[in-house]
Amino acid sequence: MGDQVVAGAPDALAALQARAVPFRLLSNTTSQSREGLAQALAARGLPVAAEDLLTATTATAAYLRRVGGSSMWIVSGAARADLAGLPEDPDRPDHVVIGDTDGAFSRPVLNRAFRALRAGADLVAMARNRWYATAAGPAVDIGAAVAALEYAAEVRATVIGKPSAPFFHAGAAALGLAPEDVAMVGDDPEADIVGALAAGFPAIWVRSALAWPTGLRPRPDAVIGSLAELPRLMGL
Repeated sequence: MGDQVVAGAPDALAALQARAVPFRLLSNTTSQSREGLAQALAARGLPVAAEDLLTATTATAAYLRRVGGSSMWIVSGAARADLAGLPEDPDRPDHVVIGDTDGAFSRPVLNRAFRALRAGADLVAMARNRWYATAAGPAVDIGAAVAALEYAAEVRATVIGKPSAPFFHAGAAALGLAPEDVAMVGDDPEADIVGALAAGFPAIWVRSALAWPTGLRPRPDAVIGSLAELPRLMGL
């Protein structure tokens, strides 16, 4: 999550809330807990409750409770709030869980994770984003570390957040709606739009570049220049 509010987001959110349109905000942000993220959004003029958010950290916690076993955490300190109570074993884990933290790119951390994977642990990636925007420009995201571990250990990560289909389906289930009755709105062509379409959701791209990336398929059902256009597109 960047420091700037996406243009049109406050007005779009207010329109949804005023007309009692059900929604969930799906976030791959793993540098904060769900509660912390809700507070940060509210401070930036987006008053949402923690219950309105489906985050990669809470979805990872649900996944680990379902499959069982202990984990080696490669996550931020703030994200650990959403993982409280789950078994941890940094030496002989069943899972190596990697989230959004600068420490994931250090050689000692990568080597610890690599050795655990070689010993039989499975790799769980909270997200697999390639890059994210900062005030200084684009920065390498956690997907690069995930790819490095997959390549070195010859494993395939279980990806929890976007563009994983179960993540989108969990959002629809939280609303009590079928995928075809829920539109995914996002600015990331790969993680938001192509991921949602592959999972069976209509998708609306908030144009983040001048053109849709060449060769990326399938294409969005609709394109808007700003979130401010969303209420009109929905007929609100």
